[in-house]
Amino acid sequence: MKKIVLVFIAAVIIVPLLYVFFAHPFQNKPAQKSVPEDLRPLLSAADKGDNNSQYMIGKAYFYGEQGLEKDFDKGLYYMKKAAEGGSTDARYELALAYKYGKGTPMDYNAALDNFKKAADGGNSASMLEIAKIYDEAKQPAAREWFEKAANAGESEAIKKMADITCSVPKPAQDCVDWLKKAADINSTDHIKQLAKIYEDGVIVPQSKQDALTLYTKAAALGDVGSMAYVGYSYTTGSLGPRDNKLAYEWTLKAAQGGNVESMYNLAVMLYDGKIVVQDKDTALQWFAKAAQNGNNQTAYRAGLIYADKQNFKDAVTMLTQAANAKIPGAAGSLAKIMLTQKNYPDALSWANKGANAGDANAMNVLGYLYTNGLGVDQDLQQGLNWYGQAMKVQPQNGTIMFNIATGYALTGEYDKSIYWLKQAAEHGSKSAMYKLSELYHEGRGVKKDDKLAAQWAASAAAAQDDSL
Repeated sequence: MKKIVLVFIAAVIIVPLLYVFFAHPFQNKPAQKSVPEDLRPLLSAADKGDNNSQYMIGKAYFYGEQGLEKDFDKGLYYMKKAAEGGSTDARYELALAYKYGKGTPMDYNAALDNFKKAADGGNSASMLEIAKIYDEAKQPAAREWFEKAANAGESEAIKKMADITCSVPKPAQDCVDWLKKAADINSTDHIKQLAKIYEDGVIVPQSKQDALTLYTKAAALGDVGSMAYVGYSYTTGSLGPRDNKLAYEWTLKAAQGGNVESMYNLAVMLYDGKIVVQDKDTALQWFAKAAQNGNNQTAYRAGLIYADKQNFKDAVTMLTQAANAKIPGAAGSLAKIMLTQKNYPDALSWANKGANAGDANAMNVLGYLYTNGLGVDQDLQQGLNWYGQAMKVQPQNGTIMFNIATGYALTGEYDKSIYWLKQAAEHGSKSAMYKLSELYHEGRGVKKDDKLAAQWAASAAAAQDDSL
């Protein structure tokens, strides 16, 4: 008991001020309103000694209920009477009055004494208050009282017991038992903790089905992280059979709830069209929203889609975010857009940044800038050097091969240019195919061959665009 007094000594020091504040907030306090007519029989019964009436009137004065103005002095008077008459609820309210200084100076010893008397009478709220007092004082008796309160049905105490039993180095069965009780009262944090135990198979045998059931319960209670995890589970089959319908539904709920990873996953679902009907426009909206919420990888994805749609303003916004976050490929893609927009200074700047990070697209842009003298003095050898560096990173890239062919043509090395044109065409470069068709048709650098010219023209017509 002495330790409790020491812990709360500060409370005793400030008693006068708090008492004045709580019990007498105004020196010239206005007269109390008269007691409502329908409450007068209750007040009369309280004055005649009826224990329950004393408690009800005391509580009404304490909290300003049933038409009475809040009056701590009167509340304390009636609550003392009710407590002395054996009301455990009144004893609990009286203890609170001492704890917080309602109508009386704060007195933690008196509060603790009254809480214990109420607890002895079965008042579970008092058990919890005693546990809190001992817990604040770091007394070992706290656990005993938390357990009493928990066994009496106090939700806060049940959660606390789950925390206590699961926080030891090697949690045992009692941890699971208390987590189950916390789960029964819908404590989402404890539901997820229990789910993880089943998922990992610690303490209890592994049961992914039980884990999924618990995660789903937490999700249904509004836990966004659980929504995301359930959606992921149904997408990948990590906790049970895959289910495209449930995967989409839970991922959508998580995304709508603000889970950024789910925004990205939902966008992928919609863009790929493998789990739900393909909807690229809605997918782009979710990619962009995830990016706006800080997902830089998604910003890169959104930037590429905007670029494909020729929406260069939004593409630049997204790719700049990704490039500043050093997402691989973003700087090169941004440099490419700047090049197409004839913003050569920025194209050069981003291309240099990307090239230093090993980005083949950035190296390709640098090669193009130097071979064509855009934003820099023309330097064919420097341009070919950058193309060569890009080829080391992406040795099967037909677009880079075509640019090498163009570079050799500018240097007058036509044999090398024809070689790289053929390599580029065989690796899918639409531009190279058209160029070869033209050369074979005219017989420039190669033997004239209309049949080959037609073949390359047909191939080019069917190929995808590969412009820089």
